Amino acid sequence: MDVWIALLPERGRSPKYVHDTRQRINRPGGIREKLGPIPVEDLTAEHLDRAIGEWLATGLSPSSVVTYGRTISAALSQGV
Repeated sequence: MDVWIALLPERGRSPKYVHDTRQRINRPGGIREKLGPIPVEDLTAEHLDRAIGEWLATGLSPSSVVTYGRTISAALSQGV
């Protein structure tokens, strides 16, 4: 994901967007912690469902969880 994040400015993303995305990925309990150890080719819907459940259980708002999902989707669509 680090390469994908580094390329975001070249794709026209604002510095705030890049900062916020980096925060979602790297914060404690964030995307990297929950899904980072799983190789992309092994990532399943079950992994995503489990991460979503854990984020909601820790009090992350549903709208934030949707934003996490969009971040994951964007990274995966770029082949990360």
